Amino acid sequence: MGKTNGKEQLNSMPISRFQIDPLLSAFDQDQTLLTPNHRSAKVIMQGYANKKKVGEVWSRPQVFAIDIWLQQLWAKLSINGIEPFCKLQILDSFSEQCVWTEQLKASAERYPLLNLQETAAAVSYSYHLYNQWFLFEKLKPGDTKYSQNFSAFLYWSQRYKSFLEKHELIGLSDAILILIPSLHELVRFLPSRMLLVNFNDPPPLYARLIGTLEDLLEVSYHTRNTPGISSKTKPDEWQPNLNSVKRLQFPNLDTEIRACVSYSLERVRVNENEHIGIIIDHEKEHDFLLWKEFNRQAGHRNGDLSPTKAQYFNTFSSIQSLADAKPIELALSFLELNQTRIETHKFCHLLQCHQFALGGEELSARISLNCSYVITFLAPHD
Repeated sequence: MGKTNGKEQLNSMPISRFQIDPLLSAFDQDQTLLTPNHRSAKVIMQGYANKKKVGEVWSRPQVFAIDIWLQQLWAKLSINGIEPFCKLQILDSFSEQCVWTEQLKASAERYPLLNLQETAAAVSYSYHLYNQWFLFEKLKPGDTKYSQNFSAFLYWSQRYKSFLEKHELIGLSDAILILIPSLHELVRFLPSRMLLVNFNDPPPLYARLIGTLEDLLEVSYHTRNTPGISSKTKPDEWQPNLNSVKRLQFPNLDTEIRACVSYSLERVRVNENEHIGIIIDHEKEHDFLLWKEFNRQAGHRNGDLSPTKAQYFNTFSSIQSLADAKPIELALSFLELNQTRIETHKFCHLLQCHQFALGGEELSARISLNCSYVITFLAPHD
């Protein structure tokens, strides 16, 4: 935000959720950029496209979600007749879900289920989670006795693997386990340079994959919290600033809206690239009051800060209540730990959750506590 003739003026540049400039040199050098998920890859591609002139023709940069890149690498190895890649086909997510569903359906007599599809999705997610954290390697012979649910999971997993082996198919996490030890012999199929974007705390399976790639080619990192590209093998982890969290109370709605708008404009005045989220109740038409106050405080007589001006505001509404949103629901579940008792499944879910700040530092302790809890409280007693 700058000032012209004593009046505040808002920058008319479209909102950008990702700073693409630090990555432009990597594009110029034709590096391969990998992201943890599809959304990040899409955002980078959109940011790169926004840098191009209207009507300009340009080649697609090598930007992929890491899972897509691995599938493409597997396909390339298969086309070149390299074993075992040419003998196994990686399942897409839909096909994999179908396989799990069929295996659960075939074992309905032994493990009857009320919601087959939902359980299949949960078992599929758990299977990949177990592979990503190498938990299958840590199983002991007696572990199958700990709970009926765990025994069912191992039974379904065995059926799933037998089915894939019979039909020469493979899931992505199993494919990565096969690919990692073979990479040293496949250097000619790999890019010479690779940039990993926003890989802050990958699961051990992906960390092992990245470590192997570092031994074979030049790997650099870029994270949203660092201004440039770093060659460090481990990006800086985000640390929470507990002193910056405040809860303010206001006597009425008008006072709260004025304070909210004043705070937002002040933050943008300090940093024009700042993004501020404001949560309102659309059913009570608070949005109209909010836009009205933005226009009043900004002092735009010839301008318009209405929500239709995309360069200033991104709006989103949902029929889902705020309390049901996953991050809020998770936070409320965490606060329930202050109570004397908490339901067993909620406690285990919180132990397995990786979305809390500094969760990586507690991971080993959480896994140990979860295993001890299962053994102590869920094991059958004679």
